[in-house]
Amino acid sequence: MSIAWGAYPVDQYYFTISGSDPAFLPFLATSEPVDVQVSHDDTLKVEFYNTDNGFKIDYSTGVKHLLRLNARLGLPKNGGVIEGMEDSVRKYIKLKEVVTRTVDMEVWDVPFYLLEKLAVAMAHDSFIVNDIAYATEEKMETTEFEMDALMQGRAKLRQVDFNNENSTSSGLNISNTIINTNTDSCMQRFGLNTAGATITLDMQLLKEVAFVAPLPITAVKTWAFANVDNAIDIPFVQFTIGTIANQTFPANVTMALIVGDWDNATKVWTPPAVGLYKASLNYSGSVWVMEMTGPLY
Repeated sequence: MSIAWGAYPVDQYYFTISGSDPAFLPFLATSEPVDVQVSHDDTLKVEFYNTDNGFKIDYSTGVKHLLRLNARLGLPKNGGVIEGMEDSVRKYIKLKEVVTRTVDMEVWDVPFYLLEKLAVAMAHDSFIVNDIAYATEEKMETTEFEMDALMQGRAKLRQVDFNNENSTSSGLNISNTIINTNTDSCMQRFGLNTAGATITLDMQLLKEVAFVAPLPITAVKTWAFANVDNAIDIPFVQFTIGTIANQTFPANVTMALIVGDWDNATKVWTPPAVGLYKASLNYSGSVWVMEMTGPLY
């Protein structure tokens, strides 16, 4: 159901759901008020959703949640990490510094169940406040008052796309020193676009990447690799088969753990059923060895 609230005058509106059952009395459920205004001052718009299914919700449908609260964001603060070393004469040399941006989110005069909903929202993969993506590194703090049904909350948010890193080592002679400055040693996880005729596993020159497809695959697809010069491992590719259709993989892929029908000559895989699948791929030096599991449900 979609409602064009712009066509309604400023006011408060309610939804009602009524029903009856032979074994019970008729019932009527009334929603919280929908406050339609030209603008909502001193509030924040919160959007949240997952890349894979969770919280008892099927996110493969593309569902996204919206919430508006009495809240504010404080001024940005900068944090991060610094790594360095001392040379033989105890001169300090900086090897790496990462600068992050955090803001404090303050929420006031809300009932406990809205703070609880906000805590659940922060636990999702994507948490967006006023169209900027954030993530939480610690739990929200809440404050309650005696004889008051409303509460306050405070959380520290880290801006996701604020990436300022210096990992150069100019002027440092490391000919006889082994220093681990690998910036892609931690696994990255990317969304997987399944809308087109070709599904591309873009490693972005990283060694290890996992992929999650938010939308189901409902047609014949050709799979491809991109930017795999440094790639060695794909721990998992999670995707949903919505319609049984042949999937053609690259020529240098072989399947070690097979579910469904696999033709190693043509590299065509036919899923045995609709549902959620996970594939892992490991590069042996010339061949990507794939193991497929599913359907998981």
